[in-house]
Amino acid sequence: MSDDSILAERARLLARRPDGKEAATLEAVEFELADGLYAVETVHVGEVLPLKRFSPLPSLPPFVLGIMNVRGRIWSVLDTRVLLGLPAERMRDDPRVILLASPSMEFGLLVDRIRGACRLPLSEMTTPAGALCLGRTDYVRAVTSGGVVVLDAARMLSDPALVVRQAPEA
Repeated sequence: MSDDSILAERARLLARRPDGKEAATLEAVEFELADGLYAVETVHVGEVLPLKRFSPLPSLPPFVLGIMNVRGRIWSVLDTRVLLGLPAERMRDDPRVILLASPSMEFGLLVDRIRGACRLPLSEMTTPAGALCLGRTDYVRAVTSGGVVVLDAARMLSDPALVVRQAPEA
């Protein structure tokens, strides 16, 4: 039995409810941002990287931190605090970038610290109205009973407002 199959079996057993049935869960990457806990569904996550170097670009919306080169590919990096309407703070030590991708769009989200992969029980999630700490809740999928704000990565990746287009020159 391979290591991956052993880990998958352990995860399946841990997801079982006391009555022996598997609880419906959402696989996510949990992270810290400002003073809160957040998560994004793993199906949209390509990888997580340290933010070592990025290039700020002029004349971009405030939610765009800049761009970074990942193995020869250029990714835009969004300032998640600004995107969610959180108070601006100085960048923390050793920030991370979560690379999100869909067939139509890809970008990185700047976060303070990665807590790791987790399974969030769907039964413990409430509507986005529970995210009163945020200025914007349109990118919030749900809030868990433990206070983890689950971001709606699918909506973010399909939102034309996040596409930065250069205006044609006259």
